[in-house]
Amino acid sequence: MYAAARLHFCHIAHCADGHVPWTPSRTPHAAAFQVLRKHVEVVCFLIAALPQRGAAGTTAHKGRVPTPTDRSDDTMSKTLTEALLEQTPSPKQAPNAFEYTYHVRYSEVGHRGLMTLPAVVNAFQDCSTFQSEVLGMGMAWLKHQERAWVLTSWHIVIERYPSLCEAITVGTFATHFRGIAAKRTFYLRDNAGRLIAQADSTWAFINLATGRPCRPEPEHIEPYGTAEPLAMPEVPRRIQLPDTMCAGVPLTVGRGLIDTNEHVNNCQYVQMALDLLPAEATPHELRVAYHRAAVLGDEIHPRYAQEAARAVVSLEDATGSPFAVIELR
Repeated sequence: MYAAARLHFCHIAHCADGHVPWTPSRTPHAAAFQVLRKHVEVVCFLIAALPQRGAAGTTAHKGRVPTPTDRSDDTMSKTLTEALLEQTPSPKQAPNAFEYTYHVRYSEVGHRGLMTLPAVVNAFQDCSTFQSEVLGMGMAWLKHQERAWVLTSWHIVIERYPSLCEAITVGTFATHFRGIAAKRTFYLRDNAGRLIAQADSTWAFINLATGRPCRPEPEHIEPYGTAEPLAMPEVPRRIQLPDTMCAGVPLTVGRGLIDTNEHVNNCQYVQMALDLLPAEATPHELRVAYHRAAVLGDEIHPRYAQEAARAVVSLEDATGSPFAVIELR
C-alpha cells in the first residue's frame, strides 16, 4: 500500500514538475502548480519515511530518517513525521497565555495552499475555547449557569499566511476585564518563534436567559489572569462606512451557519464578506464589529464598497440595521 501511494504521489509531483499532462506553460495556474509540487514533495517524503511491513509482518527500517547513533530493532526509531512533530518550545507571549502547536490542515487552506483568513479566525476562536475548557470554565459549565462570553469585535493583523502542513503555534491570553466587558489577545507563531499574526478582541458577558449583558462574578474571570496586550496598530474605535455602497444578493441563514449559541458563528460573517467582494482578496488586516447576532431563518442584506486601501462590508437586516460590519485591508 505504501509503495503504491509513493508511486501515485510521485507521479503527481512529476506532472506538476512541468511534464505532461500538467505543464505550467500550458496553464494559467503555474504558481498554484509550483505550490502543489512543494506540498506533494513533502507528502512523498512523509510516505517514504513510514515503516514498511515485510512478508512475515516485521517492520523494515528502510526509509526511516537516519539517526546519529545505531539503534537496535527493539528500540523505537523516529520517522520523519515524528521528527517534524518535535519542536523546540518558545517562551510564551505572556505568563497567563494558553497555547498549543499543530500543523496547518488541508481543510484550512485555499487554492494557493495557504491558510485562509476564516481559518485564522477559527484557529483563534478554538484556542480561547480550549483554554476555557482546560480551566474548567468551558461551554457546559457556563451553559449550566446560563452565561456566555460573546465576541463583539476583532482586529487582526497578519504578517503572512502559513502554508499547508506548516507547524504553527496558536495562543491567547486575557488582557483586561471591566464591568461586562473583557479584552483578549491572540497570536500565531511559526516554528522559529516569529509572530506571523496577532489580534485584539473584545467580549461581552451575557445572561442567556434574558439575552442581556451582565456582570461576571470573580469565578468567571480570575482563573484567566491578565497581562499586557501585544502592540497593535492604532485604529478608530468605529468602522466608518463609505458614503456609497453597492447592494448584494440577500441570503437566508441556514443551519450550517449556526453554532452552539444558536446564532451565526463569528467566522461566518467574515466568510460572507470575502465571498461578496468582486475580486479575490488576501487581506493582511481585518476589523469586525459585531452589532447583534443573526439566527436561523434571518435574512441578511449585504452592502459593500471597494476603496483604494480597503473594502467594507455591512451585513444588515431588511431595515438596514447591521448584524456585523467588516473592514478588510
